[in-house]
Amino acid sequence: MYVQKHEEILFVTTNKIHAAYLITKMVPYVSHSLLFWTDWDANAPRIERCSMSGQERIIVVRVDQVTDGAWPNGLTLDYVLKRIYWIDARCVHVHP
Repeated sequence: MYVQKHEEILFVTTNKIHAAYLITKMVPYVSHSLLFWTDWDANAPRIERCSMSGQERIIVVRVDQVTDGAWPNGLTLDYVLKRIYWIDARCVHVHP
């Protein structure tokens, strides 16, 4: 996985030549060597995570399956309770 910053937009790609994903928010969980981010994919808006090396990528939450939203935006982690919270820009709610 390659990460590059271009004009204040962060792109993450699996290959330098192939498609890029617009990442709206990235949050590191350093003590567990994880990186979380949101993806506004029109067909599957979600929160994903991977290891700090970019391996072991998984979908943590399919936002459209648990809320009426589709634009997961602000993302934060509660390190004590080990919970993810996000704000959805479409329905303007905070979700745990």
